[in-house]
Amino acid sequence: MGFSQPNFLPYTATALLKKVTEKLFVECYSLLRCLPELLKEEVGLGCHTDVLLFTPTFGIKFFWTSTDRRPFGQTIPSQCPGCWSLKWPRVSLSSNNLTYRLTCRVKCGWKEEHAVEWDPSWRLSQVDKNSWGERLVYGRWQDVVAVQKAPRGEF
Repeated sequence: MGFSQPNFLPYTATALLKKVTEKLFVECYSLLRCLPELLKEEVGLGCHTDVLLFTPTFGIKFFWTSTDRRPFGQTIPSQCPGCWSLKWPRVSLSSNNLTYRLTCRVKCGWKEEHAVEWDPSWRLSQVDKNSWGERLVYGRWQDVVAVQKAPRGEF
């Protein structure tokens, strides 16, 4: 397990790592089974970094997504690039979830449209204010599903 932020501050992951340690070593859960559920409680961590899970056969990047702060897991500027106002740009999603638009909250006129590059390596079950998506870094989704369905004694 790892984190993608270059200047990562380890204390931001303390709560997650404590929970993962308990699930793995006390309750004997598979990391692949427990990590997605544990991440749902870790919005603060998702704001700062993606979480990476590496196995010999596949690698998964868990990314936090929020319709206000990180649409489709994409980082947006924390201030308006037009007037440098210290307010997050307003995010507007298209009805088909194929594009999103960023606009200035203080009305300087700055706008930017982004296409969402959906890919078969993505899994994003919902688009809302707080959810986690998955992206396959290497391997196949079939391998991931096989590990998830394996009996508890085999992982």
